[in-house]
Amino acid sequence: MLLLTCIALIWTYKYRGKWREQENQKKLMQRYFSTSDELKGENTEFPFVSYKDILSATMLFADSNLLGQGGFGKVYKGILEGGYEVAVKRLSKGSGQDDARKHMFHWSTRFKIIKGIARGLLYLHQDSRLTIIHRDLKASNILLDAEMTPKISDFGMARIFGANQNHANTTRVVGTYGYMSPEYAMGGAFSVKTDTYSFGVLLLEIVSGLKISSPQLKTNFCSLITYAWRIWEDGEATELVDSSIVVDCPLHEVVRCIHVGLLCVQDHPNNRPLISSVMCMLENENTSLPTPKKPVYFPLSNCEGGEARENIENTINAMSITTLEGR
Repeated sequence: MLLLTCIALIWTYKYRGKWREQENQKKLMQRYFSTSDELKGENTEFPFVSYKDILSATMLFADSNLLGQGGFGKVYKGILEGGYEVAVKRLSKGSGQDDARKHMFHWSTRFKIIKGIARGLLYLHQDSRLTIIHRDLKASNILLDAEMTPKISDFGMARIFGANQNHANTTRVVGTYGYMSPEYAMGGAFSVKTDTYSFGVLLLEIVSGLKISSPQLKTNFCSLITYAWRIWEDGEATELVDSSIVVDCPLHEVVRCIHVGLLCVQDHPNNRPLISSVMCMLENENTSLPTPKKPVYFPLSNCEGGEARENIENTINAMSITTLEGR
C-alpha cells in the first residue's frame, strides 16, 4: 500500500506540474499574441495559426523537437495539420545576443551573410510568383544554418503585392523601431524599398558589430545611421568597422558595403536602390555607386530618445512588434 501510495503521489505531482506549465504558457502567450488576435478579423493575407495549434504541432515545445537555440530564444520543429513542417521560434523574454560570440564571425562569414540576405530579399521581391514585402526584417529574424547560410524568417507581418502593385498604405504600422523606413513609420506607406531600408540597417549592424540603437552611440548620436553618416562624411569610414575584424578584412570591400548600406537607408524611397541593384553593387566591384545624401534628421548632437519613444505604444515585447501612432 505504501508503494502504491508513493507511485500515486509522484504521478499526481508530475501531472500537476505539466498542467501548471501549460497554463503558464497559455497565459504568457495570450499576452504576447493579444495584437495578433486583433488582426484575425483583418485581411492579413496569411493564414492565422492559433497558439493551440502551435502547441500541438511542437508537442508542447518538446525537447525532442528542439532544432537549435540562439540569442533570442529556441527554435522548434513543428508539424501542422496537413503534414506541413514548420520552424517555430519561441522568444525568450530576457534573452539577448552574447557579445563574445561576434568574434567567431570573420569578415568572409559576415559578407556571406550580407549577400545571402540580399539574395533572399531578391527572391521575395522579384523571383517569386508574387511580390512579398517582409516589413519586419531585422537581426533576430535572420536564422543561420550550420554553414552560416542565412534564412529570412518570421513572415507574420509580410504583405503580398499583386502583379501591377508596387506600393500600399496601412493605418496600422507594425514593425521594429529602428528598422522601419521613415515613410512607413510616419505615414504607413510601404513598398519593396521599405525592405531595402531594413536591409541597409542590417548591413551596417553586421559591418560594425553594433545595434541600431547601441548604448555606445547615445552620447552623440541617436542611431547607428547618424553615426555611420558622420564618419562617412568625415572620410573615416573604416572607423565604423568592428574592431574584431578590421585587421584582417579587405578594407575596400568593407567600405563599399558601408557605402551600399548608406544608400539603402536614404530617407526618400526613390533614392534607395532596388535589391537587384544592391546585389549588383555587392558582387561587382566595378559597378559605380552614387553618393549617399545626408539624412534629414542629421545632425543630432544630443539625443535622449524621449521624443522618439513617446510615439511608441502597445509594444508586445522588446524585440519584435511595435505599433506607432501619430502625435
